[in-house]
Amino acid sequence: MSLFHLKLRAVNRQRNVDRDYDIMVMRVLLGHWGVTVAFGRHGSRGCLKNYSFATQEEARSFVHKILQRRLRAPKRLGCCYHIVSRAPSQEDGFLVWLIPEQHKQFKEEEGVVNSKRSSLKTSLASDPLSR
Repeated sequence: MSLFHLKLRAVNRQRNVDRDYDIMVMRVLLGHWGVTVAFGRHGSRGCLKNYSFATQEEARSFVHKILQRRLRAPKRLGCCYHIVSRAPSQEDGFLVWLIPEQHKQFKEEEGVVNSKRSSLKTSLASDPLSR
């Protein structure tokens, strides 16, 4: 069971970019920490890599480096990665695993997702054909 799971996605139709990026952090044997990174074109098999670290701080530092590179994606891909889904850590808060530059982005995206959900619920409740 993962303690932290983050799914990112970058889409730019003009440049034919449709990328998924998953990061999972979990406790493994003997108190070590495992980080699994899966990435590739959306809908394809992609690539999966596993890393092991002796301490949680080493794992967190590695996750921060990965996320720092994802923040530079607009320079390389022409679009940025957006948070698609997340599973918070039970031991730490979710934001502990994110780099500070992504705290604001995550909060903004979560607000947009929540407002879309509430507007969808409102429109479904007011639509007489949906009943």
